[in-house]
Amino acid sequence: MNNLVLKRRFEAMLHRLKSQKIELLVQITEGLEDMDTELSDLQGLIEDYTQIEGAFMTFQQAIGEYI
Repeated sequence: MNNLVLKRRFEAMLHRLKSQKIELLVQITEGLEDMDTELSDLQGLIEDYTQIEGAFMTFQQAIGEYI
């Protein structure tokens, strides 16, 4: 695979992870504003967010150095 294709796929993956983070932040914000939302539901969203954030940072650092 040539370097340009590799770089484009890397960037696409970063955009995908970033969009998932934004989607989860919207859900978390809506849950905080909705008094009927259970705290356990918010906790699940926050845990999902931290996993995606960790994946984003790790992927960006580890693979970014390679590319």
